[in-house]
Amino acid sequence: MKVRAGFRALTAASGAAILLVAGAGSASAQPAGKSAYISCIDKVWEEGGLPGLWKSVTVENNCAWNYEIKLVWNNGSDSPCKLLRVGRSYTDENTSVATYKGAVHC
Repeated sequence: MKVRAGFRALTAASGAAILLVAGAGSASAQPAGKSAYISCIDKVWEEGGLPGLWKSVTVENNCAWNYEIKLVWNNGSDSPCKLLRVGRSYTDENTSVATYKGAVHC
């Protein structure tokens, strides 16, 4: 009878340890906080339009998962939130005085 109780305790402890390890692995795969710039969203193109009127930037999702992002600009309006799937790109336009800062979570 003691052996059976010991086996049950060992089984329960092993199951709990597996859940903890699995939970730790999935926690590390979660995206960073919403205020952090997403480093795997890469700027691939930036250009100006008619002199002094507008500027555009194109970014590409080189991450392992999809992100809902907005592009952040200095001296200009941030983009609306946009779902950017893995391997896809997104272009946003702004005023000519704006400078692109990066992509953040929405």
